[in-house]
Amino acid sequence: MKAVRHPVLGRVPVQFGRYLAVGVISAAIDIAALWLLLTAQIGRAPAVAVAMAAGMAANYALHRVYTFRTGSPLGVSSIALYVVIVGCNYVLTLAIIEVGLQLGLGVMWGKIVSLPIIALTGFVLTRRFVF
Repeated sequence: MKAVRHPVLGRVPVQFGRYLAVGVISAAIDIAALWLLLTAQIGRAPAVAVAMAAGMAANYALHRVYTFRTGSPLGVSSIALYVVIVGCNYVLTLAIIEVGLQLGLGVMWGKIVSLPIIALTGFVLTRRFVF
């Protein structure tokens, strides 16, 4: 079935839906890897780092082939830009959580509030600068 193009937005709605689906898959990979590593008695810090790296690698690869369907050659610059965007979104998440704490919200509420903001900024930035 051919995707319907929005008259103004083009492929953006379809890509954003794919972007969200890839995010869920990547999060599942991260969580599953963390569980497996902790079950294997790997230390907490290395387990978190490896699991997060596995989720990020899956996220990048799936966005490349599924979300944005880029045909451009794999390059260090696109991976570096992706890592910078992820880092910026991490800092933005921390800032939103801090604002939430200042407003009397807990850490979890700040994180929940940050999710749609991070999803939008991540989509726009990776679409524009990475893929």
